[in-house]
Amino acid sequence: MKHFFVINLHSFNNQAQLSAVLDDITACFSDSKRIEHEIFLSRYSRAAIAAIDRYMSALSPHEVVRIYAVGGDGILYDCLNGMIVFPNAELTNVPYGSSNDFVLSFGKNAISEFRNIKSLIEGESRSVDVISCNSNYVLNL
Repeated sequence: MKHFFVINLHSFNNQAQLSAVLDDITACFSDSKRIEHEIFLSRYSRAAIAAIDRYMSALSPHEVVRIYAVGGDGILYDCLNGMIVFPNAELTNVPYGSSNDFVLSFGKNAISEFRNIKSLIEGESRSVDVISCNSNYVLNL
C-alpha cells in the first residue's frame, strides 16, 4: 500500500503546528516497511483534485493508495472528488481545519483519534456513504 498526504496549508495557525505534523508523518514512515509515501502541499482550493489524479494515474490500478486529507472539511471534499474515480483509493482525514464536521460525527474524542497518523496508517478501511450531485461528491454525515 502507498500513502499520499494532501495537506491544506491554510488549515494551520502557524508554521510550528505544520512542522509538527510533517515531523509526525516522517516519524511514522521511518520504518523501512512503510517507505511508500508522498506529501502534497495544497495552496489553493481544488488543487488536491488534480494532484490526486496525477498521482493515481501514474500507478498500477491494482496498487492500493490511502489518501490522507490533512486539514478540514474543505480539503476532505477536494480529496474525495479527486479519488472517487479510482477504485484502488482509500480516503481518511487528519483534522486540523476550522471545520471538521465529518470527523466530529464519530464522537467528541474523534479529533485526537483521527490526528493519530500511525493509527490511521495501520487501521483498516471501512465503507462510508457518498452522495453524488451532478459532478460533485460529498461524504454523508
